Amino acid sequence: MLALSRIFPREVEASYQLSSEPYPSTTHAENGGHVPFDPWRAVICVASANGDGLSRSLQWLCVLACSGVEIPVTVFMRFSALAIEHDACLVDSLLLAKSVMFATWLKCMSRSELQALFSEHHARLAPQIIQCLERGTAVGER
Repeated sequence: MLALSRIFPREVEASYQLSSEPYPSTTHAENGGHVPFDPWRAVICVASANGDGLSRSLQWLCVLACSGVEIPVTVFMRFSALAIEHDACLVDSLLLAKSVMFATWLKCMSRSELQALFSEHHARLAPQIIQCLERGTAVGER
């Protein structure tokens, strides 16, 4: 877990922007520099592939949030969009919610920006939530 803080840079919120490009360009390498590794781009790339990739990436996101890695709001917003795009199930949406809560618990960050994320997913998942409550089942039980 200690290595995570070395892989994921601190205080990235101001400068971090998700580009549409899946991997870093080779411009730095062509100019004699090295191509920087962007761990968030790699995680988002896996999440974007399909529903299984999204599920796997949401598990990673939760581990990273619990570990104290600073996660930019733009990453949460991208995961939210992917959850909607892939029609994420209640279990996966709960992982996203837990990740946001862990991240905001450990570091007070842009809470107002994240309120829309919760309301959007709550509205989308309301029928499944009500079904779980009516049946008295936990999330993930059949």
